[in-house]
Amino acid sequence: MFGVGDTTVYVAGDTDFLPAHDHVRADVFVPPIGGHYTMDRHEAADFATSVAPALVLPVHYDTFEPIETDAAAFADELERAGIPVELF
Repeated sequence: MFGVGDTTVYVAGDTDFLPAHDHVRADVFVPPIGGHYTMDRHEAADFATSVAPALVLPVHYDTFEPIETDAAAFADELERAGIPVELF
């Protein structure tokens, strides 16, 4: 986790959503969603919901076949829960 001014950013890195992550809170959350080497989009959505960020920036998806996922479905799921997602 790091800060930029008054904004906290949590970059999950290459991980899964673990019990030790229950305490994580951040304004911007950067989870992997590819699912092959890291958590999948469903687990990442659960993690994002627990973090309750103002913005989610998913990473580690759709760059090669083993980590292809439905990023739009991930964004839709979180946006229905009131959590904005920016896909890039």
